[in-house]
Amino acid sequence: MIKTYYGRSSYYMENKSVELYTSILGANTVAHYNIDGKKICPYFIAPWWEEPWLDIGVDLLNVARGSFFCMPFGGDDTGYNGKVEPVHGSCASENWTMISANDKNEEKTMYIEFSKGRGSIEKELKLIKGQTVFYERNTIKNY
Repeated sequence: MIKTYYGRSSYYMENKSVELYTSILGANTVAHYNIDGKKICPYFIAPWWEEPWLDIGVDLLNVARGSFFCMPFGGDDTGYNGKVEPVHGSCASENWTMISANDKNEEKTMYIEFSKGRGSIEKELKLIKGQTVFYERNTIKNY
């Protein structure tokens, strides 16, 4: 499911304990935890999220929130083996694609992927019934 969260289109899943938002651009993940009837969000959301889009070549700053995976690091003009990357890597500044989502018994799992020619990164996000936590695994393939 896709929802708008603080102005950014985000993949969304929830159970009774956790609401999880992962931005399509950059795969920045933020969770809200339902604890004793209170919604708690310990993740930072950039205070400029409502301001006009910054056209500075690094879209990560336009989405900056929560937890996100970065690689390969760059930011220089020479790059590595002729491949120039933005400061936190392309995966932090470009769109991720939903691969699949499932809801099996007491677990909900979402898989999203970033792919840029020479390899891919698969992000697995998991919620487990009764646990006030989310699990995340990033798998790097063929880099």
